[in-house]
Amino acid sequence: MKVKHSMMQILKRDETKIRKGVLFRVSSRKLFPSLLLMVLGLSVLIPCALDAQPRTRPTAPESRFDDLEKEEAEAFLERFRENTLQASYVFGFEMRVMPARGKGVTYQGRLWNGPVSEDTAGSLVEIFSDDRTSPEVQLLFHRNRSGESRGWKYSGSVETQSPEEWGEEKREGVQVLEYDQFYQPLLETDYSPFDLQMPFVFWQDASYEGRYFLRGRSTYTFLVHPPEKFQEDDAWPWKAIRLHFDAEFEALMQVDWIDSRNRDRRTLALLEIKEVEDQWIPKTLDFRNRETRGKTRFTVNQVAFNLAFPQEIFTPMVLGRWSPVLDDDFFHPVQ
Repeated sequence: MKVKHSMMQILKRDETKIRKGVLFRVSSRKLFPSLLLMVLGLSVLIPCALDAQPRTRPTAPESRFDDLEKEEAEAFLERFRENTLQASYVFGFEMRVMPARGKGVTYQGRLWNGPVSEDTAGSLVEIFSDDRTSPEVQLLFHRNRSGESRGWKYSGSVETQSPEEWGEEKREGVQVLEYDQFYQPLLETDYSPFDLQMPFVFWQDASYEGRYFLRGRSTYTFLVHPPEKFQEDDAWPWKAIRLHFDAEFEALMQVDWIDSRNRDRRTLALLEIKEVEDQWIPKTLDFRNRETRGKTRFTVNQVAFNLAFPQEIFTPMVLGRWSPVLDDDFFHPVQ
């Protein structure tokens, strides 16, 4: 109980500043800018470099209309990136893994996100089984506006300590996410850390394809290509990734992973949004893998935003040492 009270004091220590609007807020007409990214975590270190080479770009979708000017499109994408780095929030979610065959499994999770510095955001993700019988997984990511990031992972039992007890050494079992771990599936999902962290939102090789109708919504569509080192890696299966943004809410509505034959092999789609405290919150998202025919459904069930976080929770020392238990009234339900 003492630890719980201490952490709540830390979380609320800048409450006056929050009321004065010092921390990031959005218009009630816009979807909370990075909540789709919140559900999926943030990126780990992506090696960039090497000279660009000619490539064939996948064909854009049909039903194009009313283009943005090039400068307007670039400003739109940059605005989304900037808002993603600035937002501070914590939310709870349910993750249902539904394979094409066999029994599925359900996980619960929380994600804490906030600025680490002027150009870097931190994200602490906790995932645990629905019945708490399997080890908890904690992931920590740092990402900057260039899309470069670092990541750490811990799996096991989590202690309940205050930051004063952590010390300066990482707990045994904490590991840095290396490059070859990007494509390994997490838990029983089809998702790898790369898929979850979505670094491609910040890739610099981005081209605006136009404005289209997608599932009855007006969308701005961008095609992004990876740094050249990805294409030299035999494990890298994708030619490009397509991003669809809802034109009204300026939210990431759908992501398509495109293979060398220009086929959409994986899709992440925003299915449902809800208004919570004058902000539009994504409630339901589906990740579909057309190769395995499996599906993972994310449902956001509680959220708290515009918070002042202590920097301690975005350091590797937090992993394995802190899993906060908060009062129910700390969150807004997403129903």
